[in-house]
Parts: sequence; structure tokens; C-alpha cells
Amino acid sequence: ENQEQIKAKKEMLARMEQEEHDLVRKMLEKFAADEEDEKVRQMALLQSKKEFMTGAQLQRQEKERMFRAEKDREYAEMNKESEKEEYKRRVLEEARRRLLEKHASQLE
Repeated sequence: ENQEQIKAKKEMLARMEQEEHDLVRKMLEKFAADEEDEKVRQMALLQSKKEFMTGAQLQRQEKERMFRAEKDREYAEMNKESEKEEYKRRVLEEARRRLLEKHASQLE
């Protein structure tokens, strides 16, 4: 009976070692899977951040383009107004000159 107890004890120890080995293997597999999941999550987060930054940069560029276009329109409008004013000034100046010439010729 002593032999059977020793054999049973050895078998039980072998089973416990195998169960521990299986548990360690499963834990290592789980850790590896968790690490891979975290890696994928970090890559997705980085990609999302890149896309956000690219979108923000594109919005900023579009806003700058619109601002420049508005400034160009304002500048063109100011030039147009300035040209109108200059034209009016020349017309009035020419009219005054003609009136003065006419008046001067009448005085002679």
C-alpha cells in the first residue's frame, strides 16, 4: 500500500505541475494577447490623432485662404473707390479749368 500511496502522490504532483504549467502558459498567452490589443489600440489612437491634426491643419489653411480672399476683395474695393474718387477729382478739376478759361476769355 505504501507503493500505491507514493505512486498516487507522484501522479497527483505530476497533475498539479501540469495544471500549473497550463495555467502559466494560459497567463502568458493572455498577457501576449493583451499586449497586442494595447499595441493595436495605441496605433489606432495615433492614427486618429494624426487624422485629427491633419483635419485641423486643413481647416486652418482654409480659414487663412478665406481670410486672404476677403482681404483681397476689400483691397480691390478700396482701389476701385480710390479710382472713382480720382476720376471725380479730375473731372471737377477739368470743369473748373474750363470755367476759369471761359471766364478769363470773357474778361479780356
